[in-house]
Amino acid sequence: LYQPTKEAAADFMSRRVDRGLIKPCKVVAEQLGTSRSDDTMHEKTFKSGMVLSVLWPTATNMSSKPAPLVLLDER
Repeated sequence: LYQPTKEAAADFMSRRVDRGLIKPCKVVAEQLGTSRSDDTMHEKTFKSGMVLSVLWPTATNMSSKPAPLVLLDER
């Protein structure tokens, strides 16, 4: 998921993913990987292998990671 800025990406991860999805939903929280690197500010890796990345549009971010599904948010 791409946000317009680095700050917007961090805010989205904090408010929508961490506090809005993972913490209130025990089922989702249990599926989060157990390694420190599985739960970072801009990326969550789940036991199933799914990776949720919340990034901002830079040339490096847009070209360095293969992604079968990409979402953009204009906020």
